[in-house]
Amino acid sequence: MDSKLGSLVVGALIVSVCIYLSNRPEGPLFPLSLAVLSKSLFISLFLFLPHEFFHYVVARKTTGLDTGFLLIDWACLISLILCYFRVNFILVGGVVVDHASRQDMGKISLAGPLANYAFGVGVMIASLLFPNPYSDAMLFYSFWYGFFNLLPFPPLDGFKVFMWDKKTWLLSFLLGALGFLL
Repeated sequence: MDSKLGSLVVGALIVSVCIYLSNRPEGPLFPLSLAVLSKSLFISLFLFLPHEFFHYVVARKTTGLDTGFLLIDWACLISLILCYFRVNFILVGGVVVDHASRQDMGKISLAGPLANYAFGVGVMIASLLFPNPYSDAMLFYSFWYGFFNLLPFPPLDGFKVFMWDKKTWLLSFLLGALGFLL
């Protein structure tokens, strides 16, 4: 397994554990709730991986450059600790693109949160037609993950979008807030 794929797999697993920790049943950490654990893994696969994939796609189309994914050890540790205390803070790493302009980096950074929002809208529509036990959590985390990533602080996507175009940042940030209200 190459290091880029390995970092993504580890990142997805850490996101799953964070979602599990934030949503585990009351009481001791063990025994594990397999229902919550499977829901966490499912949400992570449809939340984290598409987010990162859309960064890659836009980077390739915008700049022709390849991307990497860098796990940030301190962020993973802080995320796990905070989620243990049921604080929804999930930051495991970020996309790395060498030699991208500020505008290109802004577009690349915006792609991940917009993918989360699009997925959230899809979940909203699908849950009206085909209700399932994962709908509420998937809807919440889709908009939350996109919204959280658009906070304008490094190393989050929002910082790069904000530095590129403040109006685009504000519109996308408000779109995420609207997702919570629906």
